[in-house]
Amino acid sequence: MFDSEIIHVRRAIIVSPQSVLERPSVLMVQRAPQPTTKLDPLMFECPGGQVEKEETPLKTLQREVQEECGLQVLGITRGPYDYSRPTVVLGHTPKLLYVVYHFHVEVAPFRLKDVILSHEHIQAEFVDLLEVINTLGN
Repeated sequence: MFDSEIIHVRRAIIVSPQSVLERPSVLMVQRAPQPTTKLDPLMFECPGGQVEKEETPLKTLQREVQEECGLQVLGITRGPYDYSRPTVVLGHTPKLLYVVYHFHVEVAPFRLKDVILSHEHIQAEFVDLLEVINTLGN
């Protein structure tokens, strides 16, 4: 019937600690150029990644955010917007689909200079939350 490989991905929406007094912004990381990154080089995205076997959303986010940014995820929180519907993204082959869920997460206190990027990313920055929401299609 449906002959595609489906990869489940979870992404973390990390709101800037300074957002309490300012307009909300979220942490975005930019993918490295090829050949380090096979898919969408130089694209900005929320930190996160592929779900490993029998992994909960929280465990996936803790592992991926630690690997990609060096930040500690404390838990999943309720955000101002509903991301319960996944975004479905076509893969780099016709038989590959990514099902991407976004979660608001609480992290240990940090500043942008505390972010330690993995080899998969070249920069991190805070982006206006409303801009991110419009990109996600909500």
